Amino acid sequence: MLSQFKPYLQLGSRRVGAGYPTWIIAEIGINHEGDADVCAQLIRESARAGADAIKLQTMDADENYTPDTTSYPLFKKAALSPETVTEMFRLSRSLGVEPLTTCGDLKTLQWIQALHPVAYKISSGLFNHIPFIQQVASLRTPLIMSTGVATWQDIDEMMALLHQVGTTEVGLCQCTPLYPAPEDSLHLGCIRAMQERYALPVGYSDHSLGIEAAVIAVAAGASLIEKHVTLDRSRLGFDHGISAEPDEFARMVMRIRKVHTLLGSSEKILTEPLRQARNTISRCIVARRPISMGEIFSEDNLTVKRSSAQERGAEPKCMPQLLGQRARQSYRENEAIYV
Repeated sequence: MLSQFKPYLQLGSRRVGAGYPTWIIAEIGINHEGDADVCAQLIRESARAGADAIKLQTMDADENYTPDTTSYPLFKKAALSPETVTEMFRLSRSLGVEPLTTCGDLKTLQWIQALHPVAYKISSGLFNHIPFIQQVASLRTPLIMSTGVATWQDIDEMMALLHQVGTTEVGLCQCTPLYPAPEDSLHLGCIRAMQERYALPVGYSDHSLGIEAAVIAVAAGASLIEKHVTLDRSRLGFDHGISAEPDEFARMVMRIRKVHTLLGSSEKILTEPLRQARNTISRCIVARRPISMGEIFSEDNLTVKRSSAQERGAEPKCMPQLLGQRARQSYRENEAIYV
């Protein structure tokens, strides 16, 4: 739709988009419940499970929620200090995992900016916060935006806005912000639809139970996957109930990597094994019966068969060239015929 946007995101040393390995984000969010040690353990477990990135939620409760919302006490309790978040970013990078965070106010954005994340994540709930998004876009850092409560018109308008301010690296995520999200609400077909509509990377942020939807989303075209992670899914509150425990997250990563391998390339290129297979199984022109030298080639004495790779005749498409020509030598039955 808008050609200004790049077909990939440059996230650290990785390119993320169609044709590149799936970028997998372990969404820690606030499942650490404000405990720095738990947060650090979640980062280590995510790294061991094979995540490419971890994501926190650094939402200042007083700046983002009114006290009568259910979000206010959760984020108030789970707040990590800027110093702690800085240490978590440092730990993540030491483990080879890119740290991200979602924030929703300019005061927090200012100190998050100093941590130099490779991208900024805009949640579904922030999608209509135009002033904040404009400020984030001005940083010229890739944006990853969830579209969970956006219509096509909303997304069209957002893309036009980002185009206007000169943003070039944007990724969209199909998302259903229901906790848990029922299977019939996931609409993974929107992944391909967004790719075709906007020609940019599209991912999937998962709030369903289990890991099946995240794996299927990759087969549906998702370039990045975001899945919540917890140390104990039985804990009450926060996002524990929809999260994957470390072993389950590791299985998800393994299956996603397998899907990527199975999808392979969209290019129809014959590798050496396939070239050998082609010589083995494809058909060629051979003598239907013994042919004498000087005899005219016809459908009566020529046919098409699979022959040994050591003695392959001309391609079947060459049959019209041969018909009506005189044989320059004699041929045994089933002997290869060349043009």
